[in-house]
Amino acid sequence: MKDVWEEIEKLKQVVSRLQDDVNQLKGKTNKTEKFNKPTVEEVRAYCMERKNGIDAESFVSFYESKGWKIGKTPMKSWKSAIVTWEKKKKQQEPKQQFATHNYTKEEMNVFDDINNVEI
Repeated sequence: MKDVWEEIEKLKQVVSRLQDDVNQLKGKTNKTEKFNKPTVEEVRAYCMERKNGIDAESFVSFYESKGWKIGKTPMKSWKSAIVTWEKKKKQQEPKQQFATHNYTKEEMNVFDDINNVEI
């Protein structure tokens, strides 16, 4: 009887592989791709390629601390997360640039003059 069950298991595996082959031919995948955590070097190389100035170590550390999840959802693509970081960085840059600008006394006097003008 043990031999019969072993044969049944082998047949199940064959059927499963055949189903996967059929789905692949139809352009469907039965299984989702497994997420592979990137190394700091992979992230650094991708960021250099994109010339985005994102700190690879910060990126990897941040998502490592979150278990490579975005909210409660497991991450599917770290490269897409890099693009999101780029967008956030671009939104923050003008604010930071304005906030850290060192104005000369003459520039500050102009601002004072503008603020004191009565309309």
